[in-house]
Amino acid sequence: MATVNSDAGSAALVWARVATDAAGRIELDDLIAALGLSRCDLERELEAECLGGR
Repeated sequence: MATVNSDAGSAALVWARVATDAAGRIELDDLIAALGLSRCDLERELEAECLGGR
């Protein structure tokens, strides 16, 4: 019974997203640039965080 409820909830969520989706998309690189960053900046930050945790 829990699976049926879970499936029904998932289906409702999918339909709500389909109904409200304006189909506007932005490329990841465009978003990064809009935030004033570059992929290189993010890679360096991630590397620094990963190395700092050791």
